Amino acid sequence: MGEWSNARSRGLVLATEPAQLLLASIVRSAHDAIMSMSLDGIITSWNPSSEWLFGYPADEVLGGVLVVEDEPAIREVIRRILQRNGYHVLMTETPLDALDTAGTHEGQIHLLLTDVVMPKTLGKDVAERVRALRPAVKVLYMSGYARPVLANTGTLEPGVTLLEKPFSEAVLLSAVRQVLDG
Repeated sequence: MGEWSNARSRGLVLATEPAQLLLASIVRSAHDAIMSMSLDGIITSWNPSSEWLFGYPADEVLGGVLVVEDEPAIREVIRRILQRNGYHVLMTETPLDALDTAGTHEGQIHLLLTDVVMPKTLGKDVAERVRALRPAVKVLYMSGYARPVLANTGTLEPGVTLLEKPFSEAVLLSAVRQVLDG
């Protein structure tokens, strides 16, 4: 464990996008049960063989991600990436849909992934309302606007995690993991 911590601090973990995609592909297709954990014991991946061996589906182990995105193409890309990597994804198009889902979904929702700027409302307002229903939910914001623009207009609170569009699969997965582990 100590060696792994030292390797991680020296940046020797698989940091390149192709390496991460290759690793994810190997884990998904392996016939052996493979799971991974963060250094603080949080399960970060759970392949189909783990589901079969341990009897728990990935969405139950990894938790759900509630996505609020008004752009259909971006919504679909996010859904595909997260589902392919074992996350249970709850897709919503509007803030009202997100609030309805947060209030009625019976499973766990670990993360709210919301656009910062949407028609008629802001992501921070959606996050506030979802947290009123589910206080433990963590929030990851995404936007096509640069952080300084959002901060200067009061659209984004200081210190929150922002995923800037466009993003790659590796960047999305890394941001999701960072917020869930944080």
